[in-house]
Amino acid sequence: MSDRPIRDGADGLRQVRDDAVPREVDSVIDILTGDAENLRRLVERAARRTPAQGTAAELDPIVRGMLADVRGLGDELGSVLSGAIDELEQLPRRPVIHISGTSRADAPIRRNPPAGHVIVLDDRSVVYTTDEQARVVVAEATLTGSAPGRRNTYAQRTLTGKLEGDDAGHLIARMLGGIGDKLNLVPMTRTLNREEFAALERRWDRAVRRGKPVDLTLKLAFEEDSRRPLWISVYYTIEGEKSRKVTLYNDPPEETS
Repeated sequence: MSDRPIRDGADGLRQVRDDAVPREVDSVIDILTGDAENLRRLVERAARRTPAQGTAAELDPIVRGMLADVRGLGDELGSVLSGAIDELEQLPRRPVIHISGTSRADAPIRRNPPAGHVIVLDDRSVVYTTDEQARVVVAEATLTGSAPGRRNTYAQRTLTGKLEGDDAGHLIARMLGGIGDKLNLVPMTRTLNREEFAALERRWDRAVRRGKPVDLTLKLAFEEDSRRPLWISVYYTIEGEKSRKVTLYNDPPEETS
């Protein structure tokens, strides 16, 4: 499960390399061949009127060169795709662990997630990916109107990386079923947490109340070893609507003198 996106990406590139590229190259060659034939007829007509202008036979090397260039482009593109496939397949596979959002046995993982893992919560209600510093860098969920999660004030109060004036913001909102543990918390400015992010959460909540699931992916960017994200890229799709992307910047709170 952890390597499925990588495997799917590699398989998709193989299909492009093995099927789509040759098909498109053949299509371009057919078009060029037809255009060359039409041009040959025009040259032959012109040559009959003014023989000094050349003959259709002089076009043959030019046409052959054009077709060779197209085939060469196809070969180069295939080589590039092969390189991309190799790079994808060499990416490290992250181990997967399945946990419960309420079980006491899984509380240590929810409190201190392991580095370099995919953490599947409650059979895919939410999937978190951590980096080598155990920071959540991706959170994915399909929001369908789950029961509100429980607040964990201790986790919010002791969250690492908060600056003065920061909130401990939920990646998946409590009202949308998000858990209160540190796995689901990151330092956010109050403006980001209570206004910008909250406006999106209200929109998603309205959608799920109307019976429209929301597919959501959050990607977090960090600086060096900071536990506080620089920004959060939000990708979401409400059923029946086009996909959207919003980037939420988590600028440090302004210092007051």
